[in-house]
Amino acid sequence: MASEINLQGLIDLARLYSDQRPGGANAFIPDTGSGSVTTLINGAIGELYDLLVASGGHEYYVKDATIPIVAATSVYDLPSDFYQEQTIHLPWASDDWEYVAPFEQAERMRLMNFQTWGRRTPKGYRIRGAQSLASGATTTSQVEFLPVPTTAIGATLRYVPAFTPLSNVTTDFFTTVNGWQKIIAFKAAIEMRVIAKLDASDLMALFQLERDRVQEMADKRAQGATPQVVDIDAYRQFPEWAADRRWI
Repeated sequence: MASEINLQGLIDLARLYSDQRPGGANAFIPDTGSGSVTTLINGAIGELYDLLVASGGHEYYVKDATIPIVAATSVYDLPSDFYQEQTIHLPWASDDWEYVAPFEQAERMRLMNFQTWGRRTPKGYRIRGAQSLASGATTTSQVEFLPVPTTAIGATLRYVPAFTPLSNVTTDFFTTVNGWQKIIAFKAAIEMRVIAKLDASDLMALFQLERDRVQEMADKRAQGATPQVVDIDAYRQFPEWAADRRWI
């Protein structure tokens, strides 16, 4: 069953497994602040988050956002919490949604040669980013559409958001399933033992057992749904573009 555990609960569990109690602000590794158990907990949650996201199948974390496409603009900022793109669709009407496929770099020049960008015309996108935020920017992630749009429309982006670190020990919670918080506590406890120059081999064995359990179950959220092959070959609708791709 799903349950929530707050940051303090995770700190207490990590201290229990590492045998480093009591905690508090004056402990060898303090509960909160820079270089604290909270830092280790957030790192461990981030790894679990990546494990669940990488499992694929039916997503654990997903959000929708609108990209306000306008004419003569090719590049758009993605949400500030963007982590991984799932799909992009163009809602031309309530019952007419067009899937947009990512294009390969080798296709970039070919797409730029198309002068129209409308319903069911050849188009694609690429996710791009930067190593640091530019002045006044709120995100390092962007999406580029080609050919350059000539029609205004609000594209629907479905994406996985980035993990938001916990900071308040009582009001910040992380949702787990069937005791998966143990993998977080084990990982933080291992690092606490290593920092204290103590043996952590027993915790490493427990951590690996828990990680294997989570990894085995993570992609089985819909056991009744058989995996299927999905045809996303948009080129079939445009023979002239398909023929143009034979050079690749």
